[in-house]
Amino acid sequence: MKTSELTGAQLDYWVAKALGYRSVTDVPEAVLGFWYAGESDGGPQAWAPSTNWHQAGPIIARFNIVMWPAEGDLGEYAHALGEMDAGDRTGWLDLGPGHDLVILGETKLIAAMRAFVRMRFGEDLPDDAG
Repeated sequence: MKTSELTGAQLDYWVAKALGYRSVTDVPEAVLGFWYAGESDGGPQAWAPSTNWHQAGPIIARFNIVMWPAEGDLGEYAHALGEMDAGDRTGWLDLGPGHDLVILGETKLIAAMRAFVRMRFGEDLPDDAG
Protein backbone atom coordinates (compact mmCIF):
# COMPACT_ATOMS: atom_id res chain seq x y z
CA MET A 1 0.00 0.00 0.00
CA LYS A 2 1.25 3.48 -0.84
CA THR A 3 0.96 6.57 1.38
CA SER A 4 -0.12 8.59 -1.66
CA GLU A 5 -3.17 6.32 -2.10
CA LEU A 6 -4.49 6.48 1.49
CA THR A 7 -7.98 7.91 2.04
CA GLY A 8 -10.73 7.83 4.65
CA ALA A 9 -10.51 5.32 7.49
CA GLN A 10 -7.23 3.85 6.18
CA LEU A 11 -5.55 7.25 6.24
CA ASP A 12 -6.94 7.98 9.71
CA TYR A 13 -5.64 4.60 10.93
CA TRP A 14 -2.12 5.33 9.67
CA VAL A 15 -2.18 8.80 11.23
CA ALA A 16 -2.95 7.14 14.58
CA LYS A 17 -0.07 4.70 13.99
CA ALA A 18 2.25 7.60 13.08
CA LEU A 19 1.36 9.23 16.41
CA GLY A 20 2.41 6.05 18.19
CA TYR A 21 -0.98 4.45 18.85
CA ARG A 22 -1.58 0.80 17.97
CA SER A 23 -4.98 1.60 16.41
CA VAL A 24 -7.66 4.28 16.33
CA THR A 25 -9.27 2.76 19.42
CA ASP A 26 -6.14 3.68 21.41
CA VAL A 27 -6.38 7.41 20.65
CA PRO A 28 -7.23 9.08 23.99
CA GLU A 29 -10.41 11.13 24.41
CA ALA A 30 -8.33 14.25 25.06
CA VAL A 31 -6.97 13.95 21.50
CA LEU A 32 -10.33 12.99 19.97
CA GLY A 33 -12.18 16.04 21.30
CA PHE A 34 -15.86 16.15 22.20
CA TRP A 35 -19.09 17.09 20.45
CA TYR A 36 -22.13 18.57 22.19
CA ALA A 37 -25.72 18.53 20.96
CA GLY A 38 -27.35 19.77 24.15
CA GLU A 39 -26.88 19.98 27.89
CA SER A 40 -26.69 16.22 28.45
CA ASP A 41 -25.84 14.95 24.98
CA GLY A 42 -22.40 14.58 23.53
CA GLY A 43 -19.34 12.43 23.66
CA PRO A 44 -15.94 11.86 22.12
CA GLN A 45 -15.63 12.53 18.42
CA ALA A 46 -14.71 9.73 16.06
CA TRP A 47 -11.04 9.68 15.03
CA ALA A 48 -10.95 11.31 11.59
CA PRO A 49 -8.01 13.72 11.22
CA SER A 50 -8.26 13.48 7.43
CA THR A 51 -11.56 15.41 7.67
CA ASN A 52 -11.50 16.97 11.15
CA TRP A 53 -9.52 20.20 11.60
CA HIS A 54 -9.80 19.95 15.40
CA GLN A 55 -7.83 16.70 15.33
CA ALA A 56 -5.50 17.49 12.41
CA GLY A 57 -4.63 21.04 13.48
CA PRO A 58 -2.32 20.06 16.35
CA ILE A 59 -0.54 17.55 14.09
CA ILE A 60 -0.09 20.16 11.36
CA ALA A 61 1.27 22.68 13.88
CA ARG A 62 3.52 20.27 15.80
CA PHE A 63 5.18 18.83 12.71
CA ASN A 64 5.32 22.07 10.69
CA ILE A 65 3.27 20.81 7.78
CA VAL A 66 2.52 23.49 5.19
CA MET A 67 -0.21 23.29 2.56
CA TRP A 68 -1.06 25.35 -0.49
CA PRO A 69 -3.36 25.02 -3.52
CA ALA A 70 -2.25 22.74 -6.32
CA GLU A 71 -1.39 24.08 -9.71
CA GLY A 72 -2.94 22.67 -12.84
CA ASP A 73 -5.08 19.56 -12.62
CA LEU A 74 -3.32 17.91 -9.66
CA GLY A 75 -6.33 18.13 -7.34
CA GLU A 76 -8.18 20.67 -5.26
CA TYR A 77 -5.27 21.03 -2.85
CA ALA A 78 -2.06 19.19 -3.32
CA HIS A 79 1.11 20.04 -1.49
CA ALA A 80 2.33 19.45 2.02
CA LEU A 81 5.83 19.49 3.42
CA GLY A 82 7.21 19.34 6.90
CA GLU A 83 9.85 18.16 9.29
CA MET A 84 9.95 15.06 11.45
CA ASP A 85 9.71 16.85 14.80
CA ALA A 86 9.21 20.53 15.54
CA GLY A 87 12.47 22.15 16.57
CA ASP A 88 14.63 19.18 15.59
CA ARG A 89 16.51 20.13 12.42
CA THR A 90 17.94 16.63 12.17
CA GLY A 91 14.43 15.43 11.34
CA TRP A 92 14.11 17.24 8.01
CA LEU A 93 13.49 14.98 5.07
CA ASP A 94 16.31 15.66 2.64
CA LEU A 95 15.37 14.67 -0.88
CA GLY A 96 18.24 16.57 -2.45
CA PRO A 97 18.88 20.18 -3.46
CA GLY A 98 15.72 22.06 -4.38
CA HIS A 99 13.38 19.22 -3.39
CA ASP A 100 10.87 19.06 -0.56
CA LEU A 101 8.43 16.38 0.45
CA VAL A 102 5.44 17.12 -1.78
CA ILE A 103 2.26 15.12 -1.29
CA LEU A 104 -0.92 15.37 -3.34
CA GLY A 105 -4.41 15.20 -1.88
CA GLU A 106 -7.97 16.01 -2.78
CA THR A 107 -8.21 18.35 0.24
CA LYS A 108 -5.74 20.17 2.46
CA LEU A 109 -6.26 17.73 5.30
CA ILE A 110 -5.78 14.66 3.13
CA ALA A 111 -2.54 16.11 1.74
CA ALA A 112 -1.32 17.08 5.22
CA MET A 113 -2.16 13.72 6.82
CA ARG A 114 -0.57 11.83 3.92
CA ALA A 115 2.56 13.94 4.40
CA PHE A 116 2.61 13.14 8.12
CA VAL A 117 2.27 9.40 7.49
CA ARG A 118 4.95 9.59 4.79
CA MET A 119 7.33 11.36 7.20
CA ARG A 120 6.95 8.50 9.65
CA PHE A 121 6.74 5.43 7.42
CA GLY A 122 7.81 6.39 3.88
CA GLU A 123 5.81 5.91 0.68
CA ASP A 124 5.52 2.12 0.86
CA LEU A 125 3.57 1.02 3.92
CA PRO A 126 3.83 -2.43 5.47
CA ASP A 127 0.88 -4.77 5.14
CA ASP A 128 -1.36 -4.01 8.08
CA ALA A 129 -4.99 -4.88 8.72
CA GLY A 130 -5.81 -1.27 9.69
